[in-house]
Amino acid sequence: MTDILNESGDNVDQPVRVSTPTVAVFGCGGCGINMVRFVRKDIINNASIKNIDTSTANTRSGESLIMINTPETGSGSGKDRSMNASYIQDHLANMEASDLDIADINIVVFSLDGGSGSVIGPTLIREIERSG
Repeated sequence: MTDILNESGDNVDQPVRVSTPTVAVFGCGGCGINMVRFVRKDIINNASIKNIDTSTANTRSGESLIMINTPETGSGSGKDRSMNASYIQDHLANMEASDLDIADINIVVFSLDGGSGSVIGPTLIREIERSG
């Protein structure tokens, strides 16, 4: 039998309860949002699901959206990363971690093909790392 120790190194009679970690899934850009939508019903239970995009075109009614307004195009980036990259990076850098709903486990889903998700995804990962 294995001894169970608490943080002080003392034996405990009962197993230590471990809390269930919180999980957040971020769909970034059109492709990321669609991929999260595809798996969300079957695989992701009790996770906070957030969509982040520069367009409302990819989000359905009732889905959470963090909208990044982009003055250059007004909506979307097409496949031109440079068009809205600075606005996306500034927007995410200036958001509070609580507004992003960062969890214990964060899953960031995006494609490198488009103009929004390919900037939002890596920028979001950097901001999650900074938040600790």
